[in-house]
Parts: sequence; structure tokens; C-alpha cells
Amino acid sequence: MENNMKNISVRLTFVDIQRIKELSMRLGVRESDLFRFSVKNILEKLVLLNDKNVKGADLIPIWLECGDFLMDHFDLDITKLNEIFNLNVTEPSQRIDMEDIELMAMSKLNPIYMIKKLSSLCKKQINPERVNEVFREYLYSKYILGSRDENKQENMLATA
Repeated sequence: MENNMKNISVRLTFVDIQRIKELSMRLGVRESDLFRFSVKNILEKLVLLNDKNVKGADLIPIWLECGDFLMDHFDLDITKLNEIFNLNVTEPSQRIDMEDIELMAMSKLNPIYMIKKLSSLCKKQINPERVNEVFREYLYSKYILGSRDENKQENMLATA
């Protein structure tokens, strides 16, 4: 096995550096080991993004697991999300609908819009405290379980 390692430079805030130092001390590991662990962990979670053949609805599991983190740390707008999910998607059943991409982009920015739009899509009132959970259920039922049929979706989200 080839063991070519390379040094990199990373800009971190003082608070992040302190947290890393404290965590590495508590775990009894070197800070560099903690960095490698963190990088490998996130790369493992995002591994499907490395595969150019995985696109459209097949990327929804990544979004369900990491979408909030990705939205918090990167400037992902509607255009970029559409490119990530739908670039080179030829099968209509695999495409992520534009209204769902809009919801993904707005999920961290405008909770009132999310509630209104989800209520309209689910055809019922959404509890503001559960809006993110309902959105995840909506995406899961529509793209993972394949219930793009409105009647199926209404039945699946009846408990939302």
C-alpha cells in the first residue's frame, strides 16, 4: 500500500483550535490523528458524490444525512443544488423537482417559506417545530420510496 502523505494548511478559528486540542487530549490522540479521522469520516459520508454515475434521486440519502451541514458551511444556492443533483440526469424519474431544490436551498434561510410551501405540498398544516422533520419525510417518501404519485405521498405524510 502506498503511503504518500502530504501536509496541508487549514485556517481555523481560535475556538476551533482550542476544541481540537481539548478533544485530542481527552481522547489521548494526536491532533493530526483527529484531523485525519474527521476528514475520512466526512469523505465516507459523502462518498456517493465522488461517483459521477450517482445523480438525481440517488443523491437524496446524502442530503438526508448531511444536507443541513452542507447548507451551513457552503453557499449552496438553487443553481448549485440543481447542478449537483440534476446535471446529466436523463431519466425523468431520477430528476429532483425544481420546487424541491428550492426547498432545499431555503431550508436554512426562510422557515416561514418552508412551512407554507410544505403545507401546500402535503395539503395540510405543518407544525413549525417539525418542519425540518416533515421535509425529510417528504423527500424520503417522494424520492427513496418512489411515491411521486400525489395520493401515495398524502397517505405517507398523513402523520406529519
